[in-house]
Parts: sequence; C-alpha cells; structure tokens
Amino acid sequence: MSCSSDRLRVAVAEETVTEELALHLGRATKFAVFDVREGRVRGPFFRVRHMDPGGNCDGQEELARLLQDCDAVLARSAGRRLSERLAEFGVEVVATDELGRPWEMVMRFAQSALRRRELAEPASVKGV
Repeated sequence: MSCSSDRLRVAVAEETVTEELALHLGRATKFAVFDVREGRVRGPFFRVRHMDPGGNCDGQEELARLLQDCDAVLARSAGRRLSERLAEFGVEVVATDELGRPWEMVMRFAQSALRRRELAEPASVKGV
C-alpha cells in the first residue's frame, strides 16, 4: 500500500441507490472517496462515473483516470483485467465481503484489518 506523504486515499465503490458496497467494481458508477491521515478519516468526497459501466477497455481507462489519485478502491468483487489496469495507475483493488459503513471499512483497510477475498477470474479462465 503506497501513500502520498502520510495520507492514504481510499475509494469505496457504492451501489447508486442503497449506498452499500458495490457488488462489482466494473459496474459501479458512484465512489465515496476518503482520506486517512494520522488515524482519522476525512470524507466522503463523491465521484461519479459518467459513462456506461462495463468490461470494455474504454470503461476501464475512464475508471482508472477517475481513481488515479487513490491508493486503493474497495468493492465486493472485481475482475482481474480491471484490477491489473488500475494497478498500472497505482490503485490497489481490494475485494471484500465485509459489511458496514464505508468510512468504517476504510478505517479497517487502513489498519490492515479488512477481510479480503480473491479477485474474479476472467470468464475465459473459469472452469479450466
């Protein structure tokens, strides 16, 4: 986990209506962004993805640019290709099944206490 100076910036992919953790990063259109500094969480600052979400390369590029100043993004699941694309911009993708308020999940992530799950395999790799 890389931080600019002593600040950690984490985005939480949210479902648009319920504001719960998004089921899949590639389909998320709303992101709550938090800064963590000296053990305190500041935010959220909201960002909206304006193009149709999906797995195409243009959508991945647009999402990477939207989150490029973040150290990490949290979601319930994410594909490996999208995760690799975001990593090129220095953004770590973290998949988790944990529930809670977004700022609480960010704080657990900052404390290395957030339960992680494996990233999804691309469709062509499943069942091989």
